[in-house]
Amino acid sequence: MRNKKLGLYIHIPFCIKKCAYCDFYSLEGGKDDKYIKYSERIAKQIKKIGEALSNCTFDSIYFGGGTPSLIGISGFNIIFEAIDRFLSVDKGAEISVEVNPKTVDAKLAIALFELGVNRISIGLQSANDNELLYLSRIHTFDDFKRTHSVIKQHLTDNINADIMLGIPNQTVKSLSFTLESLIALSLPHISAYMLKIEKGTPFYKMSDLLPLPDEEQVCDMYEYLCKTQKSADIPQYEISNFAKVGFECRHNLKYWERGEYVGLGPSAHSFINGIRYSYPRDLVMYMSLDSPPYEEYRILSGADIRNEEIMLGLRLKKGIIPDARLFDIAKKYINGGFMEYKDGRLFFTTKGFLVSNYIISELIE
Repeated sequence: MRNKKLGLYIHIPFCIKKCAYCDFYSLEGGKDDKYIKYSERIAKQIKKIGEALSNCTFDSIYFGGGTPSLIGISGFNIIFEAIDRFLSVDKGAEISVEVNPKTVDAKLAIALFELGVNRISIGLQSANDNELLYLSRIHTFDDFKRTHSVIKQHLTDNINADIMLGIPNQTVKSLSFTLESLIALSLPHISAYMLKIEKGTPFYKMSDLLPLPDEEQVCDMYEYLCKTQKSADIPQYEISNFAKVGFECRHNLKYWERGEYVGLGPSAHSFINGIRYSYPRDLVMYMSLDSPPYEEYRILSGADIRNEEIMLGLRLKKGIIPDARLFDIAKKYINGGFMEYKDGRLFFTTKGFLVSNYIISELIE
């Protein structure tokens, strides 16, 4: 594995408050000592992977959650000390941290800058405070603007905002306000995800009572989003992601282009040497065992690889280079305006992205 370029994902499973729609593995509450102990645990895991992958270089590091910013300066110092000591990190590595607008101040921003963080993803979801209340977010849009200003002044201008489509009571008009507000702030990257009601979440239990926009309205929102971002010179490069040229998320591109990466923390996934594996969604287990067991451990077959190349590659706006079988199946979708074939590549149109799961299910073996 000499000279391999890997990504590193570090899961921070803590939140001040669990959002009503969220199915990611995270736990409410916690104190500084808990965050320190978890950071120390991650540092030990970093030492292990550094020893096992001593001939590899990491060119992207991503702190996801949960709310990574909750571990504070002390927690980040512990983790970055281990990274500096045990890993070979590319000088131009992209180092991203997810934050909640309510958990960042100038002191933390400056500390992250000094540690080498060069990309921030802020969980906004909406610029409309009434929609944020429905989502049980702990912040307002004013909190987001303050956090954005602090990060841009003290840390980086490579900033992403996460937003959602299909929020209760959301309309194309309210989405327009969110998009216009972000464009006015000159954000170089926006991630826009459709709300999915997941089992086990509060939203799932009250789904019949939620004033959700219907499927046609959500489709209208997605088409409006794609059109608006293109007009603002923030083109789409993935089904849910839009970026100014040069600001695409390099770490996430590893996932979609089947690059290799190592994940640390409960629920974290890894892909290396043709093997996909993940840790259980269990913080106690992860903290108590020196070598936590894998929840999933799968060696990919040739068919698995081909199917992944189709499923993941077609998430990207640039699409894939199809073989004869694939192109033959795709002809009807090209004729229907759901896909395009240009310069030897097959890719979805905006209309096609809206039904991409259905189409991909027919394209894979």
